Amino acid sequence: MNLKFSMDLGVTSKPFKMWAWGITEIGNIDNFLWGKDFKELLDFCNNTGNHKFYCRNLKKNGKIIMKWLFNNGFSYVSTKSDAVNKSFTSWIDDKSNIYSLNIYMEKHKNKVRKLTLLDSNKLINETPEQIVEEFDFSDVSLVSIDVDKIDFNNEDSTNLAVSYLKGNTIAVAKALKFIFDLGLNKNTMASNAFNEYMNTIGEKKFKKLFPTLPYELDYQIRLSYKGGYIYKNPDFDSKNINQDELVEVDVNSMYPHIMITKPLPYGEPLKFDGKYPDNSLYPLYIQNLKCNFELKSGCLPTIQLKNSRNFNGTEYLKSSNGEDVTLCLTSVDLELFFNNYYVYNIEYLGGYMFKSSLNLFNEYIDKWGKIKEESGKYKNIPLRKISKLMMNSLYGKFSISPNIQRKEPKFINNEIQIVMEQKKINQSIYIPVGTFITSYGRKRIIEMVEIYNKECVLSIILDGVICNSNNNANKFYNAYTSSIGRWG
Repeated sequence: MNLKFSMDLGVTSKPFKMWAWGITEIGNIDNFLWGKDFKELLDFCNNTGNHKFYCRNLKKNGKIIMKWLFNNGFSYVSTKSDAVNKSFTSWIDDKSNIYSLNIYMEKHKNKVRKLTLLDSNKLINETPEQIVEEFDFSDVSLVSIDVDKIDFNNEDSTNLAVSYLKGNTIAVAKALKFIFDLGLNKNTMASNAFNEYMNTIGEKKFKKLFPTLPYELDYQIRLSYKGGYIYKNPDFDSKNINQDELVEVDVNSMYPHIMITKPLPYGEPLKFDGKYPDNSLYPLYIQNLKCNFELKSGCLPTIQLKNSRNFNGTEYLKSSNGEDVTLCLTSVDLELFFNNYYVYNIEYLGGYMFKSSLNLFNEYIDKWGKIKEESGKYKNIPLRKISKLMMNSLYGKFSISPNIQRKEPKFINNEIQIVMEQKKINQSIYIPVGTFITSYGRKRIIEMVEIYNKECVLSIILDGVICNSNNNANKFYNAYTSSIGRWG
């Protein structure tokens, strides 16, 4: 029988070196095993089944495991079809996050003996201590240890080490069981959200609403995608700030709120030349333009210029310094641009327009929003947390780039080095949704700060602000009263 386990490694702090592993079966927490040699885990799988192990922090622990594999006669192969006896594959993204390792002890035509390692952080990105507190697992005993002072020749030290691994893996196993019991069986929370949404509206309707765009068209529209707004107020001197008086407030489920209250694009985009022509059937649009600009007094800067020799790509600009620059903006960002800047020498360069709807995500967000509200009312903290994750994890899937830049491990000088593979092209999902959701988010944060006195705001971080006093923070608290979309 192929089973699922939570897994943790005991690792020294410097250098990273594994001194033990521990696993707990998900759904049967009495089944805990541990060992000092990773070969013992491979032997366990050889004798019992092709199991899945959800390992904490696979980005770090995966490198330790791969080093062991290389040192013990295993070879790396790029694809599962290339797997042979004593080989392994990996899925590592361009930021060196390790999503999975498939380790093959045996690989024959009619027989496969393997284990699969997945990153539990992609489902529940919290420490065992946080899980026990937030999921109210009062029956789970956690212990603290000095990971650099484990002595397996000492009985007390050994018992402490085993208790450490057992507590950690039981906490994660119980959290994962909670997630799996909700029918959320994908390897990441974003994939769970996307799969749930797909099942909610049906694949046929999904493909009609969000057709796959050709690569070049996706590229042109993706130029408008800016991500979240992060800004530090230059008028504050960090040396003179009283940290005890700072108050952080953010918008409750800002992106889910946008998904049910703002018109969002769907369908095949319609190309236009020059300046967008008013079209009631295609009210949303992405506009290319050339211009130069100067920030208006009292307004926040909203424009960054990426891949430019003359401007810092991470800085929000007060001026184009008299230079004509090319911009690609959603209609939402364009409105904000004209509100905040004096704009000169405008030349409109065409773009794409879209049909819009207020009802693309209502059923999905309403479902998980209701679960979140009800679970909060009845103090079901784990369910409230998972429902919040499901609400917030969906929109990002629509923005995934078709340029897949995977990495692979190399074993050089007895160390693991993660190196870039060649770029591959994959199908995108539907970037127009992602670019408009984030546009609305930036607009809401920026306009709220400008309305409620930007002088009191030290910084803006995605969906929240840091204020210099409680009195100023209260202005944001009272700005909206809905259960989601409210400042708090």
